[in-house]
Amino acid sequence: MDSKDKDRIEQWLKSNVSSKDIKSEIDFIEMALEVLRIKHRYLENHLSFENFIQGKVYFEEDRLKYFPANKVWNLGSGTKPIHLQPKLLIYLLLNYKKKGDVYNIIDDFIDTIWNELKTVDFKRTKTGVRRCFTNTRFAANVLRAYGLLKFSQKEAYKTWNLSLFGFLVASKLLQQNLYWNFSVIDQIKNQKLHPEILSAAEHFKTYPDFVGGLENICLPNKKNEIFQKFDSVLRETYVLLAKYLAVINDLELSQKDREKLSKEKIQQLERHKDIDKFYVEFSTYIYVENYLKKLMAQEN
Repeated sequence: MDSKDKDRIEQWLKSNVSSKDIKSEIDFIEMALEVLRIKHRYLENHLSFENFIQGKVYFEEDRLKYFPANKVWNLGSGTKPIHLQPKLLIYLLLNYKKKGDVYNIIDDFIDTIWNELKTVDFKRTKTGVRRCFTNTRFAANVLRAYGLLKFSQKEAYKTWNLSLFGFLVASKLLQQNLYWNFSVIDQIKNQKLHPEILSAAEHFKTYPDFVGGLENICLPNKKNEIFQKFDSVLRETYVLLAKYLAVINDLELSQKDREKLSKEKIQQLERHKDIDKFYVEFSTYIYVENYLKKLMAQEN
């Protein structure tokens, strides 16, 4: 279905449904159809999403009609979760001040990358959840499994936060790939992490590079203060991080072992007695407004 078909449907709604705007018209029609589904005991839509979007909409005597495609192609399951990984890291860094649960984060992330997604990304799965929502969760699960995300749980409140390694990688990605569109990649065999993430991690093999990655997202006139104050903490965590990087890049290990060992290394890092104190203070020094301005300039 091309843009002209979508315009035809929108025009039909405007001509045949009385409401204040297109969004209200869509809501009205959807609810009306829900009521009819209940009346006729027909709760499921048996017209496949793929078939519908590959068909053709047309008018005949002012009546909206649909012509199915002669051949329906398999459109896959939308944007793969691995493609979402770098963008999710960038999003979490740029929005580090926002406090929300996982569902709010996913909704806002999808809204941010909306123009880069395909129509099939919004197909509902059998559970009723849209594919892009599910694929974002899958992307986050891998990032969390490899220690780029922390998973905080306080009572019934769950959210995603970047780990120390997550901050480092997101910092490098901001420098290299400040855009939302997805790059074409060759996924590395036996590796669940996006190649851009692995490439970014290669830049933190020395302690000065490690600190420099964090400095890149700090207030320019304040960055030395926090790194001097937490010098011993950062040097100890850097040693653990170096061991972690060696594990995730060791393709001789099985996927299962690499995930298990990398998680152990990150957990050691996160258990450092002063790491939480560093996170609390570091968050007050983060400065990404310059990147936000660049993104806004691109969008305009």
